[in-house]
Parts: sequence; structure tokens; C-alpha cells
Amino acid sequence: MKQSIFMMKCLLLLAIFSGCYQPLPHENDNIPRICFEYHLTGMLMQDIKAPGLKNPGAQRSIDYGSGQLTVIHAGSGTEEVYSWYFTVDVDTFEMTSEKTIVLSPGTYHFLFDLPIHNYQYAGSVTDVVIVDGENSVPVTVRPVIGDTTIAIDLEELASLRFAYPPEEIAILEFPRLGYILDGNNEMILFFNPATGVTDTYIVLEPGAHTLQLKLYDGNTQKGKSVPLQETINVVPARNITMDIVPLYGETAFELTMDGGEALFAFTIPAEIVEEVDGTENLTTYFMLYGFNNGLREEEITYYPSGTEYKGEVLLEQFHYDTVTITLTFIDQRNLETIGACGKDEIVLDMNTRNVVLPLVLYRRALITGHLMGVVGVFVVDADRKPVEGVSVYSDEVLAGLTGSGVFGTAGYLKVYLVKGEHQVKVMKDGYEMVQSFVMDTMGISNIEFVLDMTL
Repeated sequence: MKQSIFMMKCLLLLAIFSGCYQPLPHENDNIPRICFEYHLTGMLMQDIKAPGLKNPGAQRSIDYGSGQLTVIHAGSGTEEVYSWYFTVDVDTFEMTSEKTIVLSPGTYHFLFDLPIHNYQYAGSVTDVVIVDGENSVPVTVRPVIGDTTIAIDLEELASLRFAYPPEEIAILEFPRLGYILDGNNEMILFFNPATGVTDTYIVLEPGAHTLQLKLYDGNTQKGKSVPLQETINVVPARNITMDIVPLYGETAFELTMDGGEALFAFTIPAEIVEEVDGTENLTTYFMLYGFNNGLREEEITYYPSGTEYKGEVLLEQFHYDTVTITLTFIDQRNLETIGACGKDEIVLDMNTRNVVLPLVLYRRALITGHLMGVVGVFVVDADRKPVEGVSVYSDEVLAGLTGSGVFGTAGYLKVYLVKGEHQVKVMKDGYEMVQSFVMDTMGISNIEFVLDMTL
């Protein structure tokens, strides 16, 4: 019976890579040659043991694994298992593996079980017809999250699928997924930027479990799972779909007559408090600026309310206005900014009740895909007096308001940015200026704006 040589010696890349074995001149060109085009969607590379930890440092760039390849003949159902050795570059998601096996021509299913340390990865490709000559077969390899003590049934693996706004996923430069399973430590799954946020496999004992998800871009949290979906019922081979919603804060208003009292009630997600290990370590600065009300600055104290936290600010003699509102979250132990949220052009009148504020949270315990630098933005008028209540934008995104000096330097705002070219814009009462600059890795820069106005 004619035998086929199944030769695997190729580079496993996230993008399609064609590196099939090439026969020597004296070899038979009709011998079937197969190269797998591997797509590794992500890697499990970090266990966060406690919130508020500093970056523990980079992990080693090359890892080694020893797994197995199961080959099943589609017609007879007979199978053979082969040892599979490989290396992985965790910086580039690049895997290298070499193996030669002998197969008869026909149709096959290939199942990969590839553990690295205590983490598992799996992939499969079915109904592959091996013919004479060169064969190129794409295979998607995904991380397996869940209980590593359970034997994986590769033919009945369930997928964990994510539902998240496509426009939000498309802009993630370094996508990460944090998950907390049954109250254990948060695990961080690093997605390959080339594939973005994709399905992953999940292995758990059948029955009820809790699963919380957090979506990151580098070390910046962008989204979270919906609490009502975090209790899941696991059934073998049944896929699980969970929604991920953008991270946000919310403010509700109670406004009386024009020129009366205004009560601002803020709701923030628990992740902010968890990052500083409790409300006693959290300082929040509220800032509001509008033409009719000027700059208002207050400190907010939060208290628990269900799965979230709430705080209030009461402003006297408040007038209807179009305003910019920002919240800045500070770790009081080291005075480090851990996050911010805000929104501009909010119309406050008798019809205003609730406003959602986009929120940015920096998770300092994550190994980041980039290291952020800081730029100090200082705004003065024509007489070089500091200007308070200036809206500062980084790359068209509201970064905050310059203060009066109550909570820092007057006319100043600190902005965190990744390496690369950026635009910073300042606006107040019809005055506007823009500057471009290049931020270095972990760089520290200062920009001054001189507005053509006199206070």
C-alpha cells in the first residue's frame, strides 16, 4: 500500500505563514507534503494575585512546550497519537515546531493539545484530504481557560464567545482579557493584535460557575462583563456567549430653579475601588466648568451600593449651563492617578437627569503591551496668568480640565500617553489651540499654551 510522508516543519505565525517542507532534489516530488498555517489567537501569561500591585516585570520571551497531535482517519475512525514539541515567542506569538510522520493518503482530522507550563492550548482541523504534492492547511490554535485538572476532550471543546461593540474592538492596540473564575485570582489572556479579540475554549466541570470578564487595551481597562450574565451553567460541548460592555461612570442630576442648588450623584464601577484596595485609599476630584458657572472643584467620598459605589456633590447657586465634567481618581497611598472619566458639552437644564461618562482605568498590576509616558499641560493667558477650567484633549479625547490650584497647580493638567505622535488641544470659551509632539517610552514632557485672552 502506498504510504505518504507527512512532513511538518514550519513556522507557526499569527498571520498566514507558508513555510512548507521542500524536498531534496533526489526526493519524489509526488510524496504528499503538508504544512500547517497556524493562527495562535492569544496566550495566557499572567496571574494577578492582588489588586494594586505594580507591574511585576516582563516574562521571558521564549517558552517551551510538549504536547500531542492526534490524527484520526475520517473513514475508519482509527487514530494515532504523536508527541509534539514546540517553542513559543511570547513577544511575537510565534511558534516553531518540527515533526515528520508517515500517513496513508486519505481524509484526516487533526487535533492539537499543546500545554505550556500550567496553561493549555488547543486546535483542530477536520476533513483534510492528503494528496500528492504540497498541502497547506490553516489551523487556529486557541487558549483553553478553566480547570486544567480536567482531561480535555478535543472533539467536544466548548467555546467562550464575546459580544462587544465592533467599533470598540477595532481600535484596541494591545487587547487583553482578564477573567475571574469562581472567585479565584484574575488571569490575563493576551490576544494577538493581528487577530484581536476572538473566541477561546473553556473547560469546566458541568454545573453552575461564576465567570467575570474584563477587557483591556494594554493596562487600560475598556470594558467588563454584565453582572447578570456572570453566573453560567456549563454543559459539555455547549458554547457560552457573554456580553462585554464599555466601562463607564454615571452621574444623575437634581436641579432646582435657575440659580439654585444642584445635586450631582455619581456612580462608579467597583474596579476603581478594587485597584486601590478600598475607599479609604481612594481620592476623587470632581471638576466642572461652564460659562455661566465658572470652575467648580470638589472632593467626592464614595460608599458601596450593590455591586457599585456612589458619591454626591452639592453645588450652591448653580445656573443652567453647557458644561464639561471630569472625575480624577487618585491612589492616596502614593498620589498616583489611576483613572479618569469625563464628558464635555453637557447641557444642564430642567430636562437633564442622567449622563454617562466614559471611563479610563489604569491597571498597574498588568504586564503592559506599552509603557506610558506623561505630559504636563500648562495653560496661561496673554499676561501669563494660569487659566483654570480649560478643556484639554489628547488626540480628540477629553483628558480633563485645568484646575484653580485647589487640588494641584493652577492652569495645569497631567495626561498619560503611549509612545508615538500625538495632538493636544485646549479649549475655553471660544479660544482654541493645538500642538503636536512625540512621546517617548516612559517619557516626561511639558507643553505650554498661551491663549490670546486676558483674565
